[in-house]
Amino acid sequence: MAKLGRAQVMLAQEMVDRAVSVRQVATQLGVDESTLRYRLRRPLDAPDGRSERCGDRAAVRPAVTGGRSLGASHGAVRDAAR
Repeated sequence: MAKLGRAQVMLAQEMVDRAVSVRQVATQLGVDESTLRYRLRRPLDAPDGRSERCGDRAAVRPAVTGGRSLGASHGAVRDAAR
């Protein structure tokens, strides 16, 4: 799948405004329909919301595992199943 640049989003918006379906525009641009719908809903100058996600998995792991090591808990479950 290709990425959508600013010019492509503007072109897509113009095509949709002229009654071309989002599905047809997405096919012509070589992107997924959901990607095009997402980009058309957002302002052109809006930052990509995906970059705001937490990227530090080490900081999240203790909250998810309750402070236990993932390796130890998986090993205990595997040994108990034998």
